[in-house]
Amino acid sequence: LYARKEIPFYAERLVGYTRLDALPFTTREDIKRNFPMRWIPAGKRISDFEGLMLVRSSGTTSERISFVRHLPSFQRRELSSYALNAGLAEIVEAGAYKDALLANQVCSGSECQIDSPLALSLEQRTTQDGRLSLLTPNDPFDFGPALLQRATEDLKAFQPDFVLGNPAYVTALARHLRRTGTSLPTLRIILSNFELLQTNQRRYIEATFGGRVYDSYGMSEAGTVAVECSFGNLHINEEWYVLESIPTNGRDTGTLVLTILDPQVCPLIRYATRDVGTIHRQVCDCTGLASPILTVHGREDELFTGVSGKCHTPRDLDRCLSAFPCILYFKLFVLPAGQFRLEIVLDDDANGLLDSKVKESLIDLTGPELEVARVSRLTVEASGKIKLVQALR
Repeated sequence: LYARKEIPFYAERLVGYTRLDALPFTTREDIKRNFPMRWIPAGKRISDFEGLMLVRSSGTTSERISFVRHLPSFQRRELSSYALNAGLAEIVEAGAYKDALLANQVCSGSECQIDSPLALSLEQRTTQDGRLSLLTPNDPFDFGPALLQRATEDLKAFQPDFVLGNPAYVTALARHLRRTGTSLPTLRIILSNFELLQTNQRRYIEATFGGRVYDSYGMSEAGTVAVECSFGNLHINEEWYVLESIPTNGRDTGTLVLTILDPQVCPLIRYATRDVGTIHRQVCDCTGLASPILTVHGREDELFTGVSGKCHTPRDLDRCLSAFPCILYFKLFVLPAGQFRLEIVLDDDANGLLDSKVKESLIDLTGPELEVARVSRLTVEASGKIKLVQALR
């Protein structure tokens, strides 16, 4: 009702509709064409509102878009989502807490701070509400010794209650700690976000830091939408979000479509995220109640057709490769004529008898002609993230 009454874009878009699931999707192109003036209340300017911050998406699924975040609403939703995990709930309910952000510059919003990154003190990188941004490059494979050592020292000095991290970057820090024989105080909780959390990365991070890794799902435009509980289920925050999975072309997985149930300056209604996943309701032992559980499978542009003609996702690849804990990063290239090349980055302790077993594990997806290549690094996107499946034309 707020959006229909106050927001010019939705005042036109929602005419004649009475059911949420019948509304047309909101797209990134809609935001690009209509932000800011048609995405705030008619007759208002952004400067008329308090507590607003201009944010930009990371550009994971397309070019970056600008949007306005209402900070009081955003923080309220974040705390509500954190409460879905018992460990995080205990931390935030205790009052003031400290967390450290370990992500690429585009996701963390710190890309404007890095002309002389090592000159920035810990205090300069800590917000008033207690979040420390660790210094990183925009490519996890460029996370060199100086920045890795600085991150290690910062974590020792800051002693965060939990770490919010991109798993590719947390894995890079874990490799550094193992290579140098450096230890850190146990990080009780590492909350993964920004990219698909791979099974092997979760194991590697937990073994290195001694705490638990929990998955979460969110985006710059909305915040944290879902958080994993201690029983391994990724719970959607129903208090503030409606998340739908819309199957297309006979796929089991569907495009994730998000609505924020929070009157704010720039609402989002049936926002097509371009992520793919499945949603089902089940009773979880963490509450004893039925709730919507999300499984994220990747992004729309990472879907690929396997040798059997079935559509597959990065999550399908991860399930197969989880049998090989030494594979810390992977990327599948879909080549012309239906052939495939898998690039893998291995743990330093990996043995040499691996390639044929990897091919065998993926034979139902890629066929027997899969090429497996061991590499020292993978290419990353402009967003600083790794595209797990890429088609080469």
